[in-house]
Amino acid sequence: MKRCCGTLLALGLALGLHADSTPTAAALSSTSAAALSPAAGTDAAVAWSFYQALNLGDQGAESALLAPDFVSDAALPGLKPGSAGLVLWLAGLRTAFPDGQVEVLNWVSQAGQVAVRYRFSGTQRGRFLSLRPTHKHASVVGMDLWTVKDGKLVSQSGTLDSLGLLVQLGIAPALH
Repeated sequence: MKRCCGTLLALGLALGLHADSTPTAAALSSTSAAALSPAAGTDAAVAWSFYQALNLGDQGAESALLAPDFVSDAALPGLKPGSAGLVLWLAGLRTAFPDGQVEVLNWVSQAGQVAVRYRFSGTQRGRFLSLRPTHKHASVVGMDLWTVKDGKLVSQSGTLDSLGLLVQLGIAPALH
């Protein structure tokens, strides 16, 4: 799940930056869904809904939340650009990690942008990129920066602890 990549608003999260129009998400320490759920109708709620659709494997809901001109800097070589590429990547991720789940750890929303820090956990039971199943469980942290306009996700940038994922799957050596 390279899904998700680039500009870090980690400083905003660490400093407790909060939204202009959404309930404060500053310095959230609770990881319960109730504590992290944004108010309906907010930009953060759009991003939140995307993670819910991802966890349910609901490609239709994922696609419905993406603007027709959606762009991502996380596009992988060989995938279609835009929303079609992201949905295809996520379908492949679900095949590789059928029990995979994304847990939203923190979020902050301001001026049409939503930063989300999340944990992805799952057991690799299918091919992941070109890698054979390892049947190992992995849990890594990532961060997404979404741009929301008119209730749709129009762009995404993010990062994921890819090295940590490969180490936990036994594909890359642990660094000591």
